[in-house]
Amino acid sequence: MYSGAALAIAASIYFLLRLIDNDRGLFANLKQLFFHQKPSHVLLLPTRHQLTDRGYLTFSLLFTLCLSLALYTDYLPWLLLPLFFLIIPAHTLVSLLLTLPWWPSLTQQLTVGLATARDFPLWSQVVGGFSLQSLALIPVKFVIGRTSLDNNFIYALLLAPVLFSLAFLIFSSLRRLTRTRDRNQYITYFWLLTPVLIGTALSFKVSLLSYFRFLFILPAFYLILTTGLAAIKPKLAAKLFALILAVNLFTSAAYLFLPQFHRENWRGFSDYINARQATPAVTLIPSLAQASPYLFYQRQVPIADEIVFDPAAPPETVYLVRYVQEIFDPTDSLRLKLENLGYRRTDTRNFNGVVVWIYAYTGQIFAMNVF
Repeated sequence: MYSGAALAIAASIYFLLRLIDNDRGLFANLKQLFFHQKPSHVLLLPTRHQLTDRGYLTFSLLFTLCLSLALYTDYLPWLLLPLFFLIIPAHTLVSLLLTLPWWPSLTQQLTVGLATARDFPLWSQVVGGFSLQSLALIPVKFVIGRTSLDNNFIYALLLAPVLFSLAFLIFSSLRRLTRTRDRNQYITYFWLLTPVLIGTALSFKVSLLSYFRFLFILPAFYLILTTGLAAIKPKLAAKLFALILAVNLFTSAAYLFLPQFHRENWRGFSDYINARQATPAVTLIPSLAQASPYLFYQRQVPIADEIVFDPAAPPETVYLVRYVQEIFDPTDSLRLKLENLGYRRTDTRNFNGVVVWIYAYTGQIFAMNVF
């Protein structure tokens, strides 16, 4: 859904620029906004004559549909609404109205996010809460994707020349902007910065400052780098372009072909369960809210977030999932209760971030006082 949001927002910006080119009233208001020139009228609304223009109607429809699609894919593209309302409020309002069926889901997501942040304070520290590290990861991950190194010193040493080059290109882009006052470049900067600034402010309350959620501003980031390349000498621009391209190709290949960079392997965990001898088993996880990928792949072994075993027929095998345990079970109560019931850990498996401890029942009489 994140790449879908990036595509839909990029298309929305493109059609927005075509609308601006097609509408003198809109362009005049933007000139007033950016260059302090007197606008031709106050409202950013098309006139009756402009509505009969086939191109204008086409771009209006495409902008409205693309923006609506972006808003449906994820809740973070909504952070761009202030920009769209400022430039083209009528079309933005129509797009917003088209998303009415999704508003209850959006409200539910925000409610759950606020409740999670309140009930599990460590959640915001691990996923999406405000921190300088979370903020810095947005541009860093835009460059290298999900690849990383365990040694932070070597990691920083390798990244330093790349980040320095990118900073130089952004500085060159800003210098070009002060000279040309290019309207499209202004919009690109607002596209990049508006969601980050609003998202940073909201991250003090809701856990949303995760770099992968901001993929919809990635095209703006590279457009700004492109304007920076256009503002420097051709030979230097060619070298920096080659560096950026090489980094993208290398890190993309590393992500695609090295399993350690892939996301949690829930399917591998399910295959491991299915391959074992069929014995009465259950899977325990600290929070069922994190069990959706398990439920997608696994149909044989049930999953729960609490111990409700039948003392007369306890399961012979328990798969204790340690995923996000430090957030939802900081006291490690599931493990303590399980071991107090007579279970002994026999194996440990790591499915690319999904750490699972396998327990076997030893036959010890249940210690009922653990409940």
